Amino acid sequence: MDKKITCAAMCIGGGLGLILFVVFGILPGSLFGGIAGLHIAGKLVSLSPVPSLFSKLIVAAFMIAGLALTAIVFLSLLLATAKTLGYVMERFSNLKAVNELIADAKVKKWQ
Repeated sequence: MDKKITCAAMCIGGGLGLILFVVFGILPGSLFGGIAGLHIAGKLVSLSPVPSLFSKLIVAAFMIAGLALTAIVFLSLLLATAKTLGYVMERFSNLKAVNELIADAKVKKWQ
């Protein structure tokens, strides 16, 4: 079976996921990752994190992890949704062709 519709839908979903990540995901991902990094650095270094290199590296690592997690969520959800919709569209397009063949066979049978 030809998978052109599913492939096109996945490309569109991936592009849409990337666009939505850039528009809506970068700021919250880095913000929540930074907050988590501040809490971890505060517990590791002291009660209030002093501006040392170690605490800054922890906060930066958690900000990058927050961005990566947000990107994974956006892209995987939209790719899965697009693949499902492409698969359904492909099935309905094949169903239409099958129905046309059945209708043609019924017409030929009565002739």
